Amino acid sequence: MNTLLKPIAAAIILASVLPVLADENDVTRVNQKGNYNDVYVDQAGSHNNILINQLQDKNTAELVQSGERNLISVDQKGVGNFAGVAEQSGEDNRIKSKQRGNENESWAEQAGANNTLRLRQTGTRNYSESVQQGKKNNATINQQGESNESYNTQAGHLNDSRSDQQGYLNLIKSEQFGNQNQVVTKQKGEENWAYNAQVGNLNQSTVTQDGIYNTTVTIQEGENNKSVISQNGDNNSSDSNQWGNNNVSRSQTNGNDNVAISGHEGDENVSYIDQKGDMNLVDGFLTGTENLFKVKQRGDLNRAIVCTDGVKNKAFVNQHGNGNDVYLLQGY
Repeated sequence: MNTLLKPIAAAIILASVLPVLADENDVTRVNQKGNYNDVYVDQAGSHNNILINQLQDKNTAELVQSGERNLISVDQKGVGNFAGVAEQSGEDNRIKSKQRGNENESWAEQAGANNTLRLRQTGTRNYSESVQQGKKNNATINQQGESNESYNTQAGHLNDSRSDQQGYLNLIKSEQFGNQNQVVTKQKGEENWAYNAQVGNLNQSTVTQDGIYNTTVTIQEGENNKSVISQNGDNNSSDSNQWGNNNVSRSQTNGNDNVAISGHEGDENVSYIDQKGDMNLVDGFLTGTENLFKVKQRGDLNRAIVCTDGVKNKAFVNQHGNGNDVYLLQGY
C-alpha cells in the first residue's frame, strides 16, 4: 500500500476499509492491491488532490470534495469495481476515472465552473452517470464492451459532451440546458439507443450509429440549433424535433427498414433527409413561415409523408427505385 497523507489522515488507514478525512491543501494518495478493498475520502477546502489506484477484485471507492481547484483521479482494474464521487463543489474541478474489468459502475456530480470529467470503461455491464452544473463544463465518456449505459446532464454555458460506445445493448442519454452546447455521440454495435435534448441557443447534436436496431431521438429548442444523424445498419430509426427559428436538421441512413421522422415548428427552419436502402419511410411536418423540407430516397418501397402548415413553406421529394409513394399535405 502506497500512501501520501498528513499524519492524522495516514493513521486512519489501517485495514481494507479506508476512511480518509483531509484538511485544506491536502494530497491524498491510496494504492491498493488485493481483494474486497474499500476506500472512502472526504475533503473540504481548496487545492485538494485525490489519487486512488485499485487492482483486482470488488474494489470500491467513494469520494466527496468541496472547495476550489480540486482533482479526483480513480484508476481501477479488476472485477466488480465501483467508483463514485457523489459531489464536487467549487471551481476548476477535474474528475478522471478509468475502469477495466467486469461489472464496473461509476457516477460523478460537479457544481461550479470550468469543470472537466473524463471517464473510460472497458469490460462488461459498465454503467456511468455524470451530472455537471456551471459554466464551460466538458464531459467525455468512452465505453467498450457489452450492456453499457451512459447518462450525462449538463446545465450552464459553453458545455461540451462526447460519448463513444462499442458493443451491443448500449444506451446513451445526454441532456444539456444552456447556450452553445455541443453533443457528439458515436455508437457501434447492436441494439444501440441514443437520446439527446438541448434547450438554449446555438446547440449542436451529432449522432453516428453503426450496427443493428439503432434508435436516435433528438430534441432541440431555441434558435440556430443543428442536428446531424447518421445511421448505417438495419432497422434504423431517427426522430428529430426542433422548436424555434433558423434550425437545421440532417438525417442520413444507409441500410434496411429505415424510418426517419423530422418535425419543425418556427420560422426559416431547414430539414434534409437522405435514405439509401430498402423499405425506407420518411414522416415530416413543418409549422411556421419559410421552412424548407428536402427528402431524397434511393432504394425499394420508399414512402415519404410531408405535412406543412403556415406561409411560404417548401417541400421537395426525390425518389429513385421501385414502389415509391409521396404524400404531400399543405395547410393540415
